[in-house]
Amino acid sequence: MFKYFAYGLKVTSEIELDELIVRDFKGEADIEIVFGETPDQINGPDWYGDWWQANDYCLLCDFTDVIRALVSRNGKEVTLQVFTEDDFQLRSFIYGQVLSACLLLRGYFLLHGACVKIGDRAVGFCGSSGVGKSTLTLAFMEEGYTVYSDDVIALKVEGDKLMMHPGFPRLRVTKETMTRMSVRAADFENIDHFPTKLNYVKGFSFCSDEIELDELLILNPTDCTKPNIRNVSGWEKLNLFEEGHYRKSIEKLIYSEKDMLKRRTKIANIAKCHYLDRPNTYYCLMQMIDYINLKFHL
Repeated sequence: MFKYFAYGLKVTSEIELDELIVRDFKGEADIEIVFGETPDQINGPDWYGDWWQANDYCLLCDFTDVIRALVSRNGKEVTLQVFTEDDFQLRSFIYGQVLSACLLLRGYFLLHGACVKIGDRAVGFCGSSGVGKSTLTLAFMEEGYTVYSDDVIALKVEGDKLMMHPGFPRLRVTKETMTRMSVRAADFENIDHFPTKLNYVKGFSFCSDEIELDELLILNPTDCTKPNIRNVSGWEKLNLFEEGHYRKSIEKLIYSEKDMLKRRTKIANIAKCHYLDRPNTYYCLMQMIDYINLKFHL
């Protein structure tokens, strides 16, 4: 069995997961991934979005021609039946779908975004697809900043703090971003099953330690001429956590609408959020980095 660490959890796997952080440990794993036969369907409701089905005991996901995965309700046991010969595609589905299901089952709140270490503080970037979360993260990385996560911000409330559990060192950006930032093509590799993006393979500084999320910035292209910070509060903030949730379709199989609202409200009451307006005609990366550091005295 291979042993890894991600999102604050110990993971064992019969498949090698190259992107995860290798970490030896003793005792029981939090997530156990094994190969095995899986059922075509389970005794539960109709398929949700053609991919997911759930009952009181497990979740079943079926990604045609890639994998079928059975995930226990405690988010610990994962059985994979593999149909693809593309190892990278297989790992991508495990990271993006299977692990996110395990996290949601274990009570994590997942946001679609990225997070970097600025000084001794964690600052997250959220916003709609294509708004530039990974681009800004890459710009911070190129300036020598440490990354906590990309694509998924995994959160848990601990007392009166909102704690962020870093994932693993991975970054995906569009070809347009690569061209805009004049970075070397050798630093990237193509993703066959996701042709609009490239996988960043250059080594970078990554931190896996749990940390309090100090600030969440919502990237927002506008008609402004320079970066600008605006506070977010009340219902507007709650709606942001509704819109920015990662894998909401899976969450709906685990929690009732009432419980999902409670989860979002609890997170929103603690989180410090601001809009980060930027010009929509061009991406002023260095200006944004300088502005963030100055505005929050980081």
